[in-house]
Amino acid sequence: MTGLQVLNLSHYTAITELPATIGALTAMHTLNLSECSNMLALPATIGTMTGLKVLGLSCCGLKILPQSITNLMHLHIPPQPIVREGASVVLEHLSELTAGDLRTLSLKEYSELKNLPMCLSRQTGLETLDLRGCTGLMALPV
Repeated sequence: MTGLQVLNLSHYTAITELPATIGALTAMHTLNLSECSNMLALPATIGTMTGLKVLGLSCCGLKILPQSITNLMHLHIPPQPIVREGASVVLEHLSELTAGDLRTLSLKEYSELKNLPMCLSRQTGLETLDLRGCTGLMALPV
C-alpha cells in the first residue's frame, strides 16, 4: 500500500489513533479525518509523509497536532482548539506549520477565534481562507 495517495476515514468514529507506520505512506497527498470524533492524536511520523498536502480535521476529536507537519497546502482546522505538543492553539504557530506553501486554510465555525495571526499576511500563496461562522473574529491581518 505504499503507493496509496488518498485515505478517507471521515465519519469513522471507531478509530482512536493512526499507526506510526502511516509515515511510510510517502505517496499519500490527502488524509481526511473529518468527523472522526474519537481520534485524539496523530503520530509524529505523519511528518515523514512528504507528499501529504491536504489534511481534513473538521469535527474530529483531535487535540494535538504534531509539529512535524510542515508540507501542507490545504488545512481544515476543526472549531475546537488544537494544541501542538503542549504549546498553545495551533494558530499561534501557523508560520511553522505552513512553511509558506499553504493554499487553503479553513477555520469554519471557529467561533472562539478573535484574531488571525500576523503570519497569515506573509502567506503569499494563500488562495482560500474560509472564515464562515467565525462570529468572534475582530480583525484580519493585512
